[in-house]
Amino acid sequence: VMNMFNIVHINFYVICIIAFIFCGFSDKKVRRLKNKNEQLFMQISFCLLAFAMMFRSTPNYTDYMYYIKEYQSANGMTFAKCWDTKAPLIFFASSLLNKYVSHNPQIFFMSTGFFILWSFFRWINKYSDNKYISVIVFVGMLYYSTAMNIVRQYVAIAILLWGYGFLIRNDRKWYHLVMFGLIVVIAFLCHTSAIAGVLWILATFIPVPRQRWGNFFLYGILYVMAGRGILFGLNLFYNEYGEAESYGNTGSNILGILVPLGIVMFVWLYQNSLKKYKILVNSAVISAIFSIYSVIGMLIVSRIGNYLSIFNILLIPKLIDVMFRRFDYKSRTRLAILMILIYYLVMIWLNKVNYILNFDFSVIGEMFSA
Repeated sequence: VMNMFNIVHINFYVICIIAFIFCGFSDKKVRRLKNKNEQLFMQISFCLLAFAMMFRSTPNYTDYMYYIKEYQSANGMTFAKCWDTKAPLIFFASSLLNKYVSHNPQIFFMSTGFFILWSFFRWINKYSDNKYISVIVFVGMLYYSTAMNIVRQYVAIAILLWGYGFLIRNDRKWYHLVMFGLIVVIAFLCHTSAIAGVLWILATFIPVPRQRWGNFFLYGILYVMAGRGILFGLNLFYNEYGEAESYGNTGSNILGILVPLGIVMFVWLYQNSLKKYKILVNSAVISAIFSIYSVIGMLIVSRIGNYLSIFNILLIPKLIDVMFRRFDYKSRTRLAILMILIYYLVMIWLNKVNYILNFDFSVIGEMFSA
């Protein structure tokens, strides 16, 4: 019961309540007020989420302790030594933080937490049709929770988000893809997860069939191709997860495959209304394929699916609009909030949501004492 009212969950409940109230200002006559409320909602949500993410102390999570050791080991590292590590850009940034800011590892979580949230909120603010739903999907469907645990991976994904505009341009030229490719390289220097950026590019080229029957043929080809790509990728990047009792062989939960498949089913049903959003539709499909392979093969594959499924943050508001088009904006938004809240509560019950027991404000104390 106490876990239901952890600070992480309380923040989400508050965000849901604010969204539930603010989305009521949707009348066209008060559009300026609506926009002001959207921006106020974004600001409040960002502050609540950033506070928890930046000052969290979660030694009970294994990755948290690894990041502390890595930050400490980066102290005094030259650029050449950073280049020889598995995440050169992360280690180089940590080296600079050690040198110019603080030796306290908490500064690592403060800086990465702020950057990840800033990147996601900027992306949502710029590209989402419904900011209320998108922010709630970001938290309620556990992207925020995951970002608190696998930091390097989400720093890489956050960097990729800055190139999203190059992928969706109506006047896209070859040099726009080159620019995005450079962003992928930068993100790759943080973590190999940035390889997902190549799949993002692929998702912009895969056609959305005009007829629904064409989907079965197309998705079948994608399924086979993904299988071959996964086999190659596992051997290249994730061969260590093949060892016994590793992450690659641990258990999963049924929602990990039902939710992606459910989204694909609704995309298929309403594809005529969504076909112009090619990258969102195709990413949902490829994400579901990776989720299937993660269950029948290695769970580590689910991470790639997760990196592709972040487009659900933009896709779900569009799905809600076409599925409940008979309802007004306020009703559609409130219905979505309730559905995602129920999903979040189920995930708490399944113990799938990261929570915070303590905060670390030592860096602030050191700055004031200095």
